[in-house]
Amino acid sequence: VLLILAVLGSIYTGVATATEAAALGVVGALLLSTAQGSLNWRTFRDSLMGATRLYCMIALILAGAAFLTLSMGYIGLPRHLAEWIGSLGL
Repeated sequence: VLLILAVLGSIYTGVATATEAAALGVVGALLLSTAQGSLNWRTFRDSLMGATRLYCMIALILAGAAFLTLSMGYIGLPRHLAEWIGSLGL
């Protein structure tokens, strides 16, 4: 609860931006896990690998969406679809 209050409190009081508050949350989580004794090199490495996998998945989704947008624009699909809907006489 203290970590949540620190992150949200820093945003709402204007002390930190959202990105800075996220960094504060990471540092706070590391300190809390160290204090509880649950942080070791294996859990630290596993958490870094999980974050890396998540980032890579999001980056691939965004790259695929950008490619799909460019290819649809190149072949003129949005224009053809708008002309077809316009010709229906709705």
